[in-house]
Amino acid sequence: MSIALHELQETLCNVTSSVNLWTSSLNKAIVTSSNTVTLEEKTVLNSDLGGLAAFVGVWQGLEAPHSMKQIVGQTQLSGISKGQFANKTIETNQPGIDLFNGVYTIGLFMKANDVSTLVATAILNQSNPLNYQSTSVFVTNATTQNISVRYQVPENVSPSSRADWIYLFKGDQPIMNNSNYLKHVSVGPSSGGVHNISVADLVLSPGKYIVQYNPGHSLSTVGAAYSFTIE
Repeated sequence: MSIALHELQETLCNVTSSVNLWTSSLNKAIVTSSNTVTLEEKTVLNSDLGGLAAFVGVWQGLEAPHSMKQIVGQTQLSGISKGQFANKTIETNQPGIDLFNGVYTIGLFMKANDVSTLVATAILNQSNPLNYQSTSVFVTNATTQNISVRYQVPENVSPSSRADWIYLFKGDQPIMNNSNYLKHVSVGPSSGGVHNISVADLVLSPGKYIVQYNPGHSLSTVGAAYSFTIE
C-alpha cells in the first residue's frame, strides 16, 4: 500500500506596513519636591482607563513591585484613552520618602490594585529621570503559516510569570475586552523577543488585522497594539 505525503505549503503574505503603532509609555518626569513628581503618560487608544482604574505609581528600588504595599504614591487615570500623552502628578503618601534622594521607579499600571499590569517605567536616580521603558509590539513577518511578532516590555518584567498574551484580531484599531480573537500565544520569560503566532488553520483573507500585547492574562488590559494590512 502506498502512502502519499502532502506538505502544507508556506507562502509569504503581502503585508503593508502600518503607521498605527500604539505603545504604553512614560515621559518627561520631573521631581518638583521631596514628595511630588510630574510626568507624562501615554496608554493604548480606546483603553477604558476609568473603568479599569488604571494608575501611575512610584515605589523604591528598581525591581517591579510584588504587591500594592510597595507603592508609596499613585494617581488614577480616567476616561477612555485617546492614545496621546497626558500630564499627571504623583504625590507620595508615606513618611520618610524623599524623591530627591535614592532610587525610585515610576510605573504605569493598567488595572487598579494589580501590579501584574505594569506596562511602562521610568527610573529616578537622585531625582534624575533615567531609562524610560515602554511596552511595544509589531509584526516583523507574515506567512500563511505564521505571523512573527516582536514585543518589548520593561526590563524588570517577566511576562510568563504574570501570564502575558499576544492576541491576533481582525480590525484596524485596538480592541478591548473582546473574546472574538483569531489566535493568541503566551509570552515567555524574556522582556523582549519574537513570538510566532501559528495561523496554519486560518484563511487570512485580504484586509486589516491587529496584534495586541495584553499583560496579566486579561483581554481588558492592553499594553501595546499594531495594525497591518494583508493585501
